[in-house]
Amino acid sequence: MADSVQSQLKQLLDNFGIQLAKDLEVSMNKALKDGSGFGRVQQAALQFNPKVKEDKSSLILDINASDWYWQIIEFGRNGKKKRWHNRPGAKSNPKAPPSDVILDWIKKTGIKPDVISQRTSDKSKTLKTKKVKKAFLKSAKESKYNQLTFLIQRKIGNFGIKPKPFRDRVINDGRIDKLEQDVAKIIGKDITIQLTGI
Repeated sequence: MADSVQSQLKQLLDNFGIQLAKDLEVSMNKALKDGSGFGRVQQAALQFNPKVKEDKSSLILDINASDWYWQIIEFGRNGKKKRWHNRPGAKSNPKAPPSDVILDWIKKTGIKPDVISQRTSDKSKTLKTKKVKKAFLKSAKESKYNQLTFLIQRKIGNFGIKPKPFRDRVINDGRIDKLEQDVAKIIGKDITIQLTGI
């Protein structure tokens, strides 16, 4: 492959990959917003990173997600009582997700349980020192978070997570056909592009 052709193709793939990665993130966050069960905007803490690999005879555009859970957003997660997909390797009866993962997600998302009940508040007023009162209220707050974590864990374990597909509406919007045409102009031959991975 001539150097000028190779550099033109690399530039084309670099630009294509950057735009594709941005559009995947936008589409993913729209899918999360549309499918939110909490009446709030969810946003994934992951990005898609494009990289063009090259050698003397080929160029490969590789797009990797910064975390694996893009697959749960795209395909969903099966539960004991509800199956969402039949992807290879999908467990039909998975365990509930770990509590630390759920608790971290609750705090990142900003979901706040009803932290201080009237009964807890009344009891805290009877405590003698500020230090004891502060420790008591902190313990009550942690207990509420743990209860909420357990409820979400149990629900996911039983009913899974509904898929929120985002990938196909980006990939199937005509951009692959346009890329094929742009590459064909540079190399002077018709080509077919296949996507793998994401």
